[in-house]
Amino acid sequence: MTSTFNRRGPDGPQKVFLYLILLGWLMLIWLALNIHSMSSRYGIISSLLLLLFNLLLVAICYRRARRTDDGYLIYPVVGSSIGSYMLIAWYFLA
Repeated sequence: MTSTFNRRGPDGPQKVFLYLILLGWLMLIWLALNIHSMSSRYGIISSLLLLLFNLLLVAICYRRARRTDDGYLIYPVVGSSIGSYMLIAWYFLA
């Protein structure tokens, strides 16, 4: 007799990935609100770390979305990445 396994809800890595997306948005909002009170050195370091975090998150997202039917996760990750790139460009060019 064969038994089938029905998954109830998202798996563990899926939940961690969703929390990483939320963390990326929170870091972007925090940096946007506090970048003017930072020195230029810490502003540059914070911007580059946020950029690195978003690049890693996009790479994980594309790998995860290609593997499963989680294509809807691409949009908030790419939105956060574009927002951080715009914040960095605005900080350096303004």
